[in-house]
Amino acid sequence: MATKQVRPVARPAAQAEEVRTATPEASTENSVIAAQLAGVEIPRPRPRPANLGAVPTSAEELAAAMLTRQGREIDPSTPRWKQLDAASASTLGLIAPDQRPKPGEPGYSTSINGRVWQWDAHAVDPKDPLTAGDLMGPDATQVLSRAFVEGADPEKDVVGDVKILNPDGTMSVQASNSHGMAELPESGLGFETHNRNDVKVGKTRQKDQWGTPESVARVMNTMADYGTLFPGAALSIGDMSTDTGQSPRLYSNRSSRHKSHYNGTQVDLRYPDGDASDNRATTTGESLFRQQALLNVAEDWGMDRAYASTSLRGKLFPAEGTDVHYDRGHNDHLHLGAGKGSQ
Repeated sequence: MATKQVRPVARPAAQAEEVRTATPEASTENSVIAAQLAGVEIPRPRPRPANLGAVPTSAEELAAAMLTRQGREIDPSTPRWKQLDAASASTLGLIAPDQRPKPGEPGYSTSINGRVWQWDAHAVDPKDPLTAGDLMGPDATQVLSRAFVEGADPEKDVVGDVKILNPDGTMSVQASNSHGMAELPESGLGFETHNRNDVKVGKTRQKDQWGTPESVARVMNTMADYGTLFPGAALSIGDMSTDTGQSPRLYSNRSSRHKSHYNGTQVDLRYPDGDASDNRATTTGESLFRQQALLNVAEDWGMDRAYASTSLRGKLFPAEGTDVHYDRGHNDHLHLGAGKGSQ
C-alpha cells in the first residue's frame, strides 16, 4: 500500500510572538491503546528521548525516516475503524436492531457524513500487510481514531459539530456553541491536556481549550496520527481559544492575552519528549525526530504555521508554504495553527 511522501521544504525568517509560558506539572498519562480497549488503566512512565544515533539532517533524510516509521506493520488483530463500501454497508441493514453490536463491541458501526464506519479487527490480506501509514492522513479508510465535522452549512452560517470515532470503539460528539466554537476533549488518541481552564476572570474560570469545529478535528487528527506513528505517545495540549473565539488571557485577573490565539485556529502543546525539568525542546536522538515528525503530520492536516524553540532553528524541515518562527518564548512549548490566528 502507498505511504505518504514528505513535501519540499522552505525556511522562513524568524519572527517573535508574545505567548504564555506553560508551567510543567506532574500528570499521569493515558494508558496504552491495548489497555484502553481492555478497560484497564495501566500507568506508564512518560516517554523519554532515546539516543538512537544519527537524526535526519535534511528533508530527504526526514522523508526516508518517515517512510520507515510509516512502514511499521500493524497487528491485524488490532481493533480499528474501517470505512465500508456501499455493498458491505448495505448488509448491516439486514441485522435486526436488537442484535446489532453496541458501541465498543466488535462490529459496531456508525454513519458520519454519509459514510459508514465499522469498528472491528478487520481481515487483512497477508500479501499486503497493514502498516501505520495506511492508518494515517485524510485519505485513510482504516483508522485507530478520527474526528470529523458534520452538519456544517456555510450558506446558512452553520458550523456543525465534531463527531469522533474513539479508539475504544465508541462514537462521541463535541457540539458547537452559539459562537461557533467546540471544546477539545480532555484526552484522546495521542494526546492529553494540561492547565485546562486554569485562569480566573473575576469569579469564573476562563474556558481556554476551544476552537472552531474544523480546528478541533484538525488537532485531534494530528494527535491521532502522531499516536499511530508512535504507539503509546500522548502529547500534552495547553491553550487554544476561549469558548467565544477570543485569545485566552495569560494570567488570572489580568488583561494580557496571547497575541495569536484568536478565532479558534491555534494550539499550544508541550514538546514531544521535552526536558523533564522544564519541558524545553531537546535536540538529540529520537526526540528531535519526533518533533520533525509532528510538524510533518500537522502539515498533512492543514496546519501551516508554527512557533518553535530557538534550539530547533535549522533542525526542522517544514513544507513549502509553512511558516515556522523561532523565539525564546517557545523554548518550552510548541505553537501550531492554520493561518495567523491574529485578531
